[in-house]
Amino acid sequence: MKIGLGRRWWGGLMTRWIPAAAIAGLVLGATALYAQTPKEAKSSRNSFPAGNIEGRVLDDNGIPVVGAMVSVVGRTTAAASTDRDGRYSLRELPFGPYILSVHSRGYFKSRGRTVQLTTS
Repeated sequence: MKIGLGRRWWGGLMTRWIPAAAIAGLVLGATALYAQTPKEAKSSRNSFPAGNIEGRVLDDNGIPVVGAMVSVVGRTTAAASTDRDGRYSLRELPFGPYILSVHSRGYFKSRGRTVQLTTS
């Protein structure tokens, strides 16, 4: 009689374990296949034509403002600080309209100015 219970228990375990293992294998295998991307996939940032916004930040007397923060908001967001000559460069921005603003300690924050980045 004990042997009969053992077979039943073992048989019940096998009938539950094998389908559960098969389902888990399918789910985990599908997740691994879904997570892989083709080698040819390129980032969406490079799918648009891109350009640069460059310039100089000067005070009212024409003196370069060092360390000013220049930022743009548009299709993407980018920021750069000015060097000792007041120059800045924002590179690889997708074409389109941007709001450019400048702020630095000791100066009033500039009002955002709309700029259009296109081919030249």
